[in-house]
Amino acid sequence: MKIPKSEAEHRIRRYDELEEKHWSECVQISQYEEENKKLKGLLREAEKLLVSALWVNYNDRYAEIQLRKNIGEVLNNDKSL
Repeated sequence: MKIPKSEAEHRIRRYDELEEKHWSECVQISQYEEENKKLKGLLREAEKLLVSALWVNYNDRYAEIQLRKNIGEVLNNDKSL
């Protein structure tokens, strides 16, 4: 089936636009993944500091347990590490 030249050019432009959008989104996803990895590293460091902080103020044990549980859920759900 033969298509007009103008239609072919339109399809090529549309393909190029979609390809550019695809690669732009890939870069953005990669940046988000890198940022997420750094934040999880900081969260691991914060968890260690939390243990040290308990020696200073151990009155709020429930809040500490809940926070450690939440941190654990975030870190354990990370399939990239």
